Amino acid sequence: MQAHTKFSTLTSTPTIQSIGQKAIFSKLVGDAEWEINPDMAPLEVTISLDREVATILLNTSGESLHRRGYRLESGQAPLKENIAAALILDSGWKFDTPLYDVCCGSGTIAIEAAMIAKNIAP
Repeated sequence: MQAHTKFSTLTSTPTIQSIGQKAIFSKLVGDAEWEINPDMAPLEVTISLDREVATILLNTSGESLHRRGYRLESGQAPLKENIAAALILDSGWKFDTPLYDVCCGSGTIAIEAAMIAKNIAP
């Protein structure tokens, strides 16, 4: 968990992280007993305080393509995977119709389209 503060009376980021983590777990689990499973993938949570307004950000995009394990050789893709998935979803493409990517360079759009067709999160 990360914390950032700007123009706030709360300035201690470790304290903000601790309070934020307790508040999130309390809201999700309630009063029930809970235990952190070490096998679970870690969630990236960022708490940002601007003056006295807290914003909680959750990274839902997952790992980059070259870290997901299905590309043996990797280069830097000019388009992030989550942006490619958003473009596909916004285009109205349905997985039962052909997908034409005329500017296919690293294949990011095609790979994300295939993952969407298989109902795998971007």
